[in-house]
Amino acid sequence: MVAVCLGGPQQAVARGVATERRPVETRRVAPYTAAVGEPVSRPMLRPTPVKRFLTPLEERAFAKYKQRVRSAAGAPAADEILSPEPLAALGTSFVGLDKPGSVNNDLALDPPDPIGAKSGDTVLEATNSAIALYTESGNLFQSKDLNSFFGAPYAGGSLEGVLFDPKVYYDRNSANPRYYAVALQTDFLRFSTIWLAVSRSPEPVTLEAADWCFYPLEGEYKNAWADYPGLGAGADSLVLSANQFTYSGGLFSYAVVRVLDKLAAANNAAACPSVPVSTFQASDTFDDFNAFTLQPAQHYTSPSSQTGFTNPAYLLSTVYGFSDTYYVWQVMWQAVLRPCARWP
Repeated sequence: MVAVCLGGPQQAVARGVATERRPVETRRVAPYTAAVGEPVSRPMLRPTPVKRFLTPLEERAFAKYKQRVRSAAGAPAADEILSPEPLAALGTSFVGLDKPGSVNNDLALDPPDPIGAKSGDTVLEATNSAIALYTESGNLFQSKDLNSFFGAPYAGGSLEGVLFDPKVYYDRNSANPRYYAVALQTDFLRFSTIWLAVSRSPEPVTLEAADWCFYPLEGEYKNAWADYPGLGAGADSLVLSANQFTYSGGLFSYAVVRVLDKLAAANNAAACPSVPVSTFQASDTFDDFNAFTLQPAQHYTSPSSQTGFTNPAYLLSTVYGFSDTYYVWQVMWQAVLRPCARWP
């Protein structure tokens, strides 16, 4: 097995002496083929809202901060999206998923979290809580709710187990171009799963299992559930990030990065393979907002900054709250048959 290394955090202009750290976990994830509607092995309880939101004081401080930034830039004070240049004219456009089309088991989730990805000939769109595949001109191949698409067991009757926070990405620069999709599942009390789907060709024409491989990854980490996933790729790495929130109290615990062998995952035309996956904890400190919401980028060409490592993939983060500092994290591949983590 090829090793994976996670480096950072470090400022983009900073360099430091690296020390070595082993991953929290390395294992293989097998494809999931069970039928939709199979019995759920774990009890599902009614969820409790546990996401961390800004306090009223933080909201007021953030509003003042935005006003100060706009004033410094000579921008109008109204709450609006600013753009330094006019937007380019749209080419082909079509109506995607709407709220009625995103209903999952009679439930519609807010916010809708729309996201899209495009191959050469098709478009994949996901929302809370559905997914749709189109031709590039907007003709619908197929749409499904997320639970049906991933084959994720669902007890029914409430939000318990309904998939949410989808991300989709098309890996166009790979030797084996593939669509990747992730979504989260939890009851916020005792279980958490990250569902991954990998298309079996560059241009799938259905959302059925014949055209996709599905993988349930363990989303629980140190008694905390996975939230707000990130999805990106390098030459060898498929990178999934998540913020973990404790079942008890809903506190942010750690940012966790799960790295899969993308070359193995994309070699799936004939059959769905098992895929090595390594799990890394971004900080040793509980509730460390210097390591929060790591977002994977798409990266292929730059050489690694570390001797003996190749094909890096990158993640970016910033300090929670008010900060003008960005951190750069690296996933690097090593010829030695073990994964490790490198820090500045």
